[in-house]
Amino acid sequence: MRSFTFVIAFLIPVCSYGECSRLGGGKTKATFTANLGNVCQRMWNSAENNLKIGKDIVIYAGIKPHPLITLTRLGKAKMKRDIFVKFKALLDNYEADENRPEKTNATELLEEDALIDAMVVSGGPMDIAFQYLKEQGSISFNCLDQFKPVLKKMWFEKYAKRRKGPHFSGFEHTFVGEVVYDWKTKRRITTGFHNWIQFLSEKQTGRLTYSPPPLGRSVNTEPALVRARFQWGGASKPPGSSFFIGTSPAFEMALYTACFFQSSTCTCQINGKPLTITSVNFNKKGFVLTAFPRF
Repeated sequence: MRSFTFVIAFLIPVCSYGECSRLGGGKTKATFTANLGNVCQRMWNSAENNLKIGKDIVIYAGIKPHPLITLTRLGKAKMKRDIFVKFKALLDNYEADENRPEKTNATELLEEDALIDAMVVSGGPMDIAFQYLKEQGSISFNCLDQFKPVLKKMWFEKYAKRRKGPHFSGFEHTFVGEVVYDWKTKRRITTGFHNWIQFLSEKQTGRLTYSPPPLGRSVNTEPALVRARFQWGGASKPPGSSFFIGTSPAFEMALYTACFFQSSTCTCQINGKPLTITSVNFNKKGFVLTAFPRF
């Protein structure tokens, strides 16, 4: 994370658990809930880098002051795999304050491409999402490689909103997080930040303070997910932030991508667990506004 210097700006309502409002994206229209069928299970089965709960990663759901997430020796070894290394390389490429312009350099652009290359592999979660979207008629590309520029745009290309920018991106909001000033409460708050790797990384650096217990949790069966309260650089997220735990970036980005092309709200089941996913297309322009699991 480059900076925790903040500029005061007006806060637009954000996606939350009661409703998903516009995050500065214009008027919200009613949308249908898309059932993704068995594609979620197939993406999950193909995600070889997911960490095993209890074996690779331990989740503490109690009320005592204790880390929410603890990696075991096996989990720490898994985190050295290519997909995690390439994902973590991107986490320090962004300004925490969403009103400070992002200055992307050549190295950071290459890091974005490297993550996409690591995700877009034959038989992997993104390949399964791609085939599913072709079958649904949502995309018309002939091969998976042709899908890469679309992923680059939807997740990483900067766009303008609320007459600011362009310096907003779906990857930053969803996986890294942003901080804005809320004029109603007269304080800085966190928006986005729906990723367990970022949560763990920022906790380890001391920039994040977790407040147990989780507001919501479903950790006894995989995929594990929680809604956690925390302060990030002194900025809290009032409703808490929901995220999977132990999932690989390839699985999460494939899941959100599959939903993105179908509806802003999607449902499916993995290992018999019902899931509801939000993945919002900013003003129907092909950019991710936000994406997260809801429960």
